[in-house]
Amino acid sequence: MAVEFNHTIVWARDSHASATFLAEILGLSAPKKWGPFEVVTTDNGTNIDFMDADSEIRPQHYAFLVSESEFDEIFGRIGHKGLSYWADPGQMQPGEINHNDGGRGVYFEDPDGHFLEVITRPTEALVKLHDGPRISGLQSASRKRRFSKRTPPMSKMMRVSSAIRASSPRPTARSKRRRMGSRASTRRTFQSCSRLICRASRRIFEAQCQVLANGRIRRR
Repeated sequence: MAVEFNHTIVWARDSHASATFLAEILGLSAPKKWGPFEVVTTDNGTNIDFMDADSEIRPQHYAFLVSESEFDEIFGRIGHKGLSYWADPGQMQPGEINHNDGGRGVYFEDPDGHFLEVITRPTEALVKLHDGPRISGLQSASRKRRFSKRTPPMSKMMRVSSAIRASSPRPTARSKRRRMGSRASTRRTFQSCSRLICRASRRIFEAQCQVLANGRIRRR
């Protein structure tokens, strides 16, 4: 069985209103009540379960892949509702759409501030990431042949490595002492920096405590 995305929960201040908004803007069937959820189902069978939130809602991002004709209809509904829209996720290009990957895309917000995206082409980088590891047997064999031609045998590499080590000058006692001295110097520098950081942190903490204490005294 292939792994498929089945459902996700979207927090909302009014789950029915938010679910109805998404269904209408995308041209999907009206949401259905299931337990505490208002469920919107996409054409590929994924359920988007809206649920009322008791605390602050952190906006999330949801993207939907549609056809060119569906994009025209959705974009028309965005304009009819007077919604703000952008061509980029950073909201630096208001009132525009993008043409990424040879298609069209647009960003807009739902009533709870969730950032919705509609695109007509899947993101090319993700497609390459998904299709990249798939290599046929013939391609794999040809790559192995090319690699074996470029790479010398392991025995030859080992002989070359041994020759390099043999020709290299051996470290003297003086060079060893220098190396150990530099390591000790680095260790002492690190320890002194750590002590300075601890002192600065302690002073900042004491200053913050003093500010809090002064504030409490003034309130009284």
